[in-house]
Amino acid sequence: MITLPDTPLPKEVIELCKKTFETHLGMEGITGKGFQPEYRKTECRYIQRAKEGEQPRAIQLVEEWINEQGYPYTPEILQIARYHKGNFYKWHTDSDNVNKGSRKLSLSCLLNHPSEFEGGEFEIKFKDQVSKDGTIVMAGQKTEVKLKQYQAVLFPPDLMHRVLPVWEGVRDSLVIWFMEK
Repeated sequence: MITLPDTPLPKEVIELCKKTFETHLGMEGITGKGFQPEYRKTECRYIQRAKEGEQPRAIQLVEEWINEQGYPYTPEILQIARYHKGNFYKWHTDSDNVNKGSRKLSLSCLLNHPSEFEGGEFEIKFKDQVSKDGTIVMAGQKTEVKLKQYQAVLFPPDLMHRVLPVWEGVRDSLVIWFMEK
């Protein structure tokens, strides 16, 4: 199921993520199979979990927020992605053999205003619906999720999704994968 939470992410999380454009070195986005520029072209920054001790402030705030939404999860990592003109991410899921099913929920949040870029549509493809007799009732239905600035969408990590090429401007987004505590 796809959910657009009523409660926005905390403003402090948004500001911490936007600040990474000034404080963190951008790197080419990778996939579960490594660097694949024909499959994904983005500039990414990360806020990672601490291996031990206190977690970074953004991780703490996101965990509190997702728990308030009724999910008993914690963020694996925060990925801040910048899509320049021509950048994209082809159809993919957020669950794969690398994570061995540890991801329970995915989040995508638009960090800038949709008027700041053209293209860059976020689409989700639903799984085929099959009737009891084995016939396909609905095959590969895709939906564009039109997010407003700072609006987040939650979805199962095994749903196919993509970001179409940006034609003009820059698209900034926050992606978070959640795992059990």
